[in-house]
Amino acid sequence: ELLTIALAAHAAPLDPIPLWPDKAPGALGDADHDKPTITPFLPAPEKATGAAIVICPGGGYGGLAPHEGHDYALWLNQHGVSAFVLKYRLGSAGYRHPRMLEDAARNLAASSDRANRSVLARVFDIQRFSIHDGPGIRTTVFFKGCPLRCVWCHNPESQDEDPQLSFTPGQCLLCRACYAVCPAGAHRDDDEGEHIIHRDECALCGACVKECYPGALEMIGREASVGEILDEVLRDRAFYESSGGGLTLSGGEPLSQPEAAAALLAAAHEAGLHTAVETCGYAEYPVFARVAPHVDLFLYDLKETNDTRHRWYTGVGLDLILDNLNQLHDSGATILLRLPLIPGLNGRRRHFEEVARIVAGLPNLVGVEALGYHPLGLAKLERLGLPPGQEIPALPPETFATWIAELRELGLPLINEA
Repeated sequence: ELLTIALAAHAAPLDPIPLWPDKAPGALGDADHDKPTITPFLPAPEKATGAAIVICPGGGYGGLAPHEGHDYALWLNQHGVSAFVLKYRLGSAGYRHPRMLEDAARNLAASSDRANRSVLARVFDIQRFSIHDGPGIRTTVFFKGCPLRCVWCHNPESQDEDPQLSFTPGQCLLCRACYAVCPAGAHRDDDEGEHIIHRDECALCGACVKECYPGALEMIGREASVGEILDEVLRDRAFYESSGGGLTLSGGEPLSQPEAAAALLAAAHEAGLHTAVETCGYAEYPVFARVAPHVDLFLYDLKETNDTRHRWYTGVGLDLILDNLNQLHDSGATILLRLPLIPGLNGRRRHFEEVARIVAGLPNLVGVEALGYHPLGLAKLERLGLPPGQEIPALPPETFATWIAELRELGLPLINEA
């Protein structure tokens, strides 16, 4: 009893949820014992592991043992596990099989969905009305964290999985409100009276961001539950349905957060949304196998076909990426192969020929898309206080057109407009 009281001080159940919105199948009446429910017990967000257990208390179908539900659920919460306690219909109320099993099966399905919604993801943007990240009008959720360090990265704020403070000096009015609220004193004037941030002293508490009304300071990255993200995504359901759009996971690398990516994709499918995942391909294949049943389209990057160059440009080898591409293709997944074209790095005939060879061995690709480089990431590096990146000029339209013609000549099934 003392253990139960101690646990209850840290966690509490949510309100019971009816298993059926109307009457349960085979209901004998409208009393409380005719209405099966589930009661969610969720751990504190900082403890949540994403795991969930359904608890069906015993009692010989004549009653339900409270200690086998409530007490066990609170104990599981202390270990980061969500628990869903079933109140099922009983023989003492006149019910016979298969009614108890129907209630249990319904509970399993509903609890899985609710457990998915409680999983936390680290994201840095949710972009509505996207038209370049899959078919139709889409909402793109940008995940934080990436195993690659591409020298041309246009989203450097996505690489680190932790939050980052962005500072745009051109928007700063030198009001110094952030100086006053920073507990570490990281905001100071330099020798010329300009605002600088001593990032080695910054605790990333975000107090300065709240005080910065011009918007010069911004915290990049936050935690959000799958349920919160999905609720925002579903605001535009009408646009998805009219355009053939849906949800796209991007980043960073969304598969660097496999638990969150899998939960969000499953919840989106449960809601009837088309799903797409933008991926660099650098994850263990079991991660791909886990999410694949809930992915309608993989947007799969192939950045370079020479392993040595791939290591120079991205920091990782090529073998895992190609192995995953082949396994995913052979599993029957729908894949659009995407080719970032970077002037001075991979815009060479030998690379194009090797891409053509790889694509010839993947007959079920839905197509290939060439992507022209733009240098937007350089300014972001400065705002994040990171070292300057490699200065690569934007890809001229005429060069892009020439490369597109070369790729078509090699027989690639490009979806780019002629």
